[in-house]
Amino acid sequence: GIGMLRLYENRLEEAEELFKEARALAKSAGDRLSEFQANEYLVMIELQRGLHERARERCDELVAIGSRLREGSEAPFARALQGLCVYALEDDATALDAAVSDLRIADAKHRLAFVLTRAALVDIERKRIDSAVTRAVEALACATALRAGVSLRLSGLDVQRGTFMHRHAVWHNQADTAPSSWTPLAPAARRGARLEIHNSLLSEEAVLGFEYGHSVQARDTLTVWEAQFGDFVNGAQIFLDHYISCGEEKWGLPSGLTLLLPHGHEGAGPEQSNAFLGRMLQLCGADNLRVACPSTSAQYAHLLLEQAMTPRRKPLIVLTPKTRLMSDPRSQTPVRALADGRFEPVLDEVAADPVTVRRVVLCSGKLHYELRDGRDAMSVYAPERAAEIALVRVEQLYPFPSDELGAVLRRYPRLETAVWAQEETRHQGAWHFVRDELSALLPAGVTLREVSRAPSAAGATASAVLHREQQADLVRQALDG
Repeated sequence: GIGMLRLYENRLEEAEELFKEARALAKSAGDRLSEFQANEYLVMIELQRGLHERARERCDELVAIGSRLREGSEAPFARALQGLCVYALEDDATALDAAVSDLRIADAKHRLAFVLTRAALVDIERKRIDSAVTRAVEALACATALRAGVSLRLSGLDVQRGTFMHRHAVWHNQADTAPSSWTPLAPAARRGARLEIHNSLLSEEAVLGFEYGHSVQARDTLTVWEAQFGDFVNGAQIFLDHYISCGEEKWGLPSGLTLLLPHGHEGAGPEQSNAFLGRMLQLCGADNLRVACPSTSAQYAHLLLEQAMTPRRKPLIVLTPKTRLMSDPRSQTPVRALADGRFEPVLDEVAADPVTVRRVVLCSGKLHYELRDGRDAMSVYAPERAAEIALVRVEQLYPFPSDELGAVLRRYPRLETAVWAQEETRHQGAWHFVRDELSALLPAGVTLREVSRAPSAAGATASAVLHREQQADLVRQALDG
């Protein structure tokens, strides 16, 4: 974590030493995955220094490590995308090789190797997809929609790659030969469906306004706009207030526009942490929007697919994962859940004994996993208290899932306290919106509490140290306060 901070601060020499130390420790411990990840960051450092030859050499090491992680994987790049993207649906093992052979991939290793090799680390035996490879489940959802004849248009700053290296929807040739680029999802389109993926300007108001108009006119298209960071939607607030939230009621113009807003406090500062969830929920009323904060890759994929396939057109606002949630292995998704499951507005606790539970902590997004860490730690020194806590995720915030959440709460007959926990400050999160909904659902005698960050005009700190302190205090209060 300190190495990443030094890297982002552009203190490259300090970062390099820290990652070299981490690599050596991982290698001595036989932890190949951690060794692989340390090498990833060393590649990034060498690229920033302009040492492209050294970066390419280190990429060869990455490929070798990745291949060892999956025994018998002679072509991790091809196997990864064959198994996880549209060609898995086509069952055509040669299509990817044919497409990639036309690209000068060797010279692009310094940008692609660690991303694609990570995809090759999928645990096939357990049939799980790591949500760190979010583009895999996103690609599967989009491919399914394209195959059904639903067109897809995606725009936003750097969406072809993805701000968090999470998509890689368009590959660019590093040589002056044709083709200049390749879009892996393109062959999935059927029945006249069109696929457009555009890197747009960092002018949120102009771009979101255009995409709203496109969504109104192109009713058979899944129109998606992704903010580089959720905070940047602030620059387009006028279109949310006057068009997206109320255009159907004012003018009879339904829209199926989807907004992807990366959200979550990670110590990155006030401009890269908060998608203004409270403000979005203030716009909700009369079933005009759908607002969700998924905590697993399957939930995210099902949201996209449902938005593409449903005939009921409503704008969808998704608070999407950033670095921490995408790299948390506990948000892994069984492949069967992608094939057979559906989006669940509430995810109940699976480990707790309902008869023992006295405290239910409700939250959304990545905070759930930090609360799990806190409860696991508590189980060491206070196992009885830890056993009395159930962690429930509210994945959809509007329309509020009263029926589903009410059924979950009724499972806990000895419930004494319900806690709403949020990373945001009280006035910037969901608390003011969910408070009345929760009060109406709780049985008589159950106390409702709220845990959040202390009020702040900026909202999020840019100090990694202070962020960790605040987060630890928030988790402690939610579980034991």
